[in-house]
Amino acid sequence: RFRKQSSTMDNASRFLTWAFVPGIHLNRHVLHSHQSTSLGQRHAEVYSLRLRTPVMLSKASDNHNPLPIMTETESPSLLPESAKIHQIHVDDVVEIWTNKSLKFGIVTDIQEKTIHALTVSQDSEASLVKASSDEVVCVWPEEFRLNDIELEKALKAAHNLIRTSTPRSLSLDKLFVHLGMFSKKNASSCMTSVQIAEFLKGDQDHACLQNPNVTTQVAMIYSAMLVSSDTIRFRRANALKGWRAVPKSVASSRAYETFEELCKQAVDDVKQHKKSSIMWSADHMEILRQLEICVVSGSAFPKFLRNIMKSLGYEDSKQGAQELLVAIGFWSSNSSGLSSAAAESSSSSSSSSTSNSPSANSSSTTRNWAFSDEVLEAARQARDKLFAERTQLTDPNHPVSLDFLDFRRNDVLCIDDSTASFRDDAIHFHRMVYKKRDCIEVNVHVADVDQAVPYDSVLDKIARDRGQSIYLPAGPLHMLPPMCMEAISFNEKQAAEAVTVRMIVDLATGRVLDHTVCRSIVPPVRVMTFKKAQDEYETLGDNADENLGLLMEASNAIASFDGFQRRKHRSDYMSVREDNKASSSAASSSSVRKYEFSDMHDAVDVVLNTAGQFIRRFAKYFEVYLPERRGSEFFALRCGTAPMRKYMDLAVQRQLKAIINEEEPFTKEEMVELNRWLEKRLVESKKIVQEQRQRVLFENLANHCSQVGAGGAILKASIVDEKGGKLRVRLKETGLTATVQGSASLVLSRKEYMEQNKEIQVVVKQVDVTRQRIVVELLDQE
Repeated sequence: RFRKQSSTMDNASRFLTWAFVPGIHLNRHVLHSHQSTSLGQRHAEVYSLRLRTPVMLSKASDNHNPLPIMTETESPSLLPESAKIHQIHVDDVVEIWTNKSLKFGIVTDIQEKTIHALTVSQDSEASLVKASSDEVVCVWPEEFRLNDIELEKALKAAHNLIRTSTPRSLSLDKLFVHLGMFSKKNASSCMTSVQIAEFLKGDQDHACLQNPNVTTQVAMIYSAMLVSSDTIRFRRANALKGWRAVPKSVASSRAYETFEELCKQAVDDVKQHKKSSIMWSADHMEILRQLEICVVSGSAFPKFLRNIMKSLGYEDSKQGAQELLVAIGFWSSNSSGLSSAAAESSSSSSSSSTSNSPSANSSSTTRNWAFSDEVLEAARQARDKLFAERTQLTDPNHPVSLDFLDFRRNDVLCIDDSTASFRDDAIHFHRMVYKKRDCIEVNVHVADVDQAVPYDSVLDKIARDRGQSIYLPAGPLHMLPPMCMEAISFNEKQAAEAVTVRMIVDLATGRVLDHTVCRSIVPPVRVMTFKKAQDEYETLGDNADENLGLLMEASNAIASFDGFQRRKHRSDYMSVREDNKASSSAASSSSVRKYEFSDMHDAVDVVLNTAGQFIRRFAKYFEVYLPERRGSEFFALRCGTAPMRKYMDLAVQRQLKAIINEEEPFTKEEMVELNRWLEKRLVESKKIVQEQRQRVLFENLANHCSQVGAGGAILKASIVDEKGGKLRVRLKETGLTATVQGSASLVLSRKEYMEQNKEIQVVVKQVDVTRQRIVVELLDQE
């Protein structure tokens, strides 16, 4: 047997198994092997054979038992009811779907069209069930048979496995995509629990199945329970065929229909102080994400969300949505995110450790409630552990492993915005002679986020689900809980572990002569704002901080080698902030100001961009793949330098550490799959941020024009283009595009407006916030 892939075959038949035997002809019918003993091959699919000459086809095993061959009339899809029953035997373990629930039982009796099975449950005693063949989802292979006591134990083990290792989502995305590749009529579109268990063993989301203590029977029950509980994306296939995936559009529709019911169940669990038994599907998670965005941004709710919230008894407002997220246990009920017991147990450690962090202020905990209690408890434990380790590392005499470079006696600088609360990159420089050339050693330190957020942990799963931190005008929706980021962030009192990119820059040519990536220990950093660093460099000149001088010298050399192409043109970037009051009904104020970029911004950008370039080279040299795609609109110059707010950079950091620690990195297929998911999240995030910025900018401009009066506000603008017979201009103060009154030909006939991008003045005549439309009139040059 071998797999055959052909460009001429459609998706429904791309992954078919072909068997070639001399003297026979292949037919498009399905042959079922009932003598296969390997896992997942009880219902092995091959083409049925119409014999031209007598031939015996045997399977590859030691005893060479003959493989029974069905004729065309015996194809399973054409079998009568009695023939289906004949495929079930007494003492077989069967999965029965009855009354919208899955039961596991042992066949005790077989009649003409029905079977009797002794079903077992972890909560109640065994009971006898009568079922038709159509209600039998699948039959376990003979080698996996269990008696009633063994089946009950396996059922309890599978329940415990789900309860302890299932994330907020069912994590059946790969299975859904795989089954969705085939048409409904294709036999490969269905899988039994035997095949699903084998499939999930190769999925990192279900790494628990790789535990040697987990038997095959437990894995089969685990798989069947997960798939049967996800009624959104999967449904029962024909009798004995297992499960199949529904079309994606149907899955989305089902999610909306069942979301309300699941919310009610989750609310009851929270009220009874029970650990929620709800396993949210991927589609439900998308609905919950929309609720989160609406709360953080204060934007209008979609119609279907308004209807759901109304039926659940909540207002369709920011406050109402937040109350719903808390009620179902998706968000924490208090700002600290800790239960009273957890808060008391950590009060002594957290009070001292939090005070060591420069970001330990009220604003750092304002978004803690945007995570569940389970996530925040994991964040608290990570924070306490990390602060204790960092306190020891701060002592310069504390021994450090040989796997780390010790920079604790160096002066390390962290330059960031004045509004930044969490710092995940720092730099320091050293002048040196390398290969008889005057050089500067550039060290870019990136906080070791992987140390606090292990792969597949509770924190990792929420970070991967969100993809990145979203910075909206009303405030951020962080990828990780703030208390966790406080513990990871570089600060002025504690040393920290980091991943360091070391580059030797030739000042004469701007080339990077050598580079490497290593793990390191970074001392307490000196924090400077961009404004303070720029002012000190301009005022003191040669007497300025040594690191600042070397930073400017190294960045100018690198930029000159690149022809200054990496310098960003951001002179018209606008900072948009919205300050919402506590009450949802209260008015909100917003501020729009031009963001002042300095030479210090450009210098830090060049250094961090260059570090990203050599991170890619380092990974390529060791043939390790990164979760990014060249040519994508999200392919950035920076790579791996912001792991606290970008999951893509966190994945890059894990790949780098795997190289350094000589461990097995993630495969190319895993990185490609991760990139697809993250790009999907990035598209959503970009759209959300743009919509919210536009809304605030239009509201701010409308308020400004109303205060000016009937004459209209006079603003600076530049000509963009002509579209639909109208001239469009870009308002300098806001970055918004406006339409000029009158025809474009009439306006452009005036000589002073012929030059594109020339700065002109306009009078704002109308601002339509709802339709997001601005009409302006040109002012005469006088």
